[in-house]
Amino acid sequence: MHSGIRYTILFVAVALLQALVFNQVQISVWFNPLIYMAFVILLPMRTMPIVVLACGLLMGVTMDLLMGLVGVNTIASLLTAYFRPLMLKPIVGKDNFVDGGVPAPMTVGIGKFTAYVTMFVVLQSAVFFSLEAMTASYAYLIVLKVLLNSAVSIILMLLVASVFVPKNHN
Repeated sequence: MHSGIRYTILFVAVALLQALVFNQVQISVWFNPLIYMAFVILLPMRTMPIVVLACGLLMGVTMDLLMGLVGVNTIASLLTAYFRPLMLKPIVGKDNFVDGGVPAPMTVGIGKFTAYVTMFVVLQSAVFFSLEAMTASYAYLIVLKVLLNSAVSIILMLLVASVFVPKNHN
C-alpha cells in the first residue's frame, strides 16, 4: 500500500480513536491517554523536519478542534514534533537513522523503540497537562497525571505500532 495512503489512514484512525474512544471513556480524572501522536512517532526516520512539524501542527489543530481545546494540543504536538529528531537519533543510532525506515519495534528493536516512545510520550504529556492546568501550584498533580497517562499511552502506542507497521517493513 502506498505510504501516503497508509499515513492518511493512520492519521484518521488515531484522531478518531482519541476523540471517540479515549476522550469519552472516563475511567477517572487521572486517565486520559494521548495516543494521537502515534502519527508523528511512526513517520519514517528520514522525514524532513519541516514535514514532521507540519504533521505535528495538522494533528494538533485537528485534535484541538475535535476536543474543543484552544491550542493545547497544537502547542504540545508542535513541541514534540520539533524534538523528534533529537529523541530519535541517539536512541536508534545514527546508522539506523540515516538508513531510514519507520521507527518501530521490528526495525530498531523493542527496547530502543520503547525508549523512543517513552521519551516522546512523557514530553507530550508533560506539555499537554501543564498547559491544561495553567498553574504551577498543582505541580505534584501534574506529575502524577503525566506518569499515569504516559504509562497507559506507551502501551497503547506500542499496540498501534504493531498494527500499523508490517513485520517485514523497513
